[in-house]
Amino acid sequence: AFLMRSSVFNIVIAAGTAIAGIWLICAAMTGYFTRVLPWRTRLGFVAGGVLLLMPFEAAAINGWLNLVGLILGATLITFELRTRGTYVRA
Repeated sequence: AFLMRSSVFNIVIAAGTAIAGIWLICAAMTGYFTRVLPWRTRLGFVAGGVLLLMPFEAAAINGWLNLVGLILGATLITFELRTRGTYVRA
């Protein structure tokens, strides 16, 4: 899909999951989203990012892993946006 030799839907899904996965991993590596992230949340961001980077066309289970990564990432982002006023000592 990244070589643009697939359907438009597959190209958009592959690009979207790759961008979201890289963004989650970058947030975990820098340790900051809306506040300093505790180490458990950083591990969750890494897990969600890695799950989103799985190529969904490679195996049947990878589509489900992408979905789990999307749910995990969305949950962590929602949690962080709700708790952005609190500070955590790194």
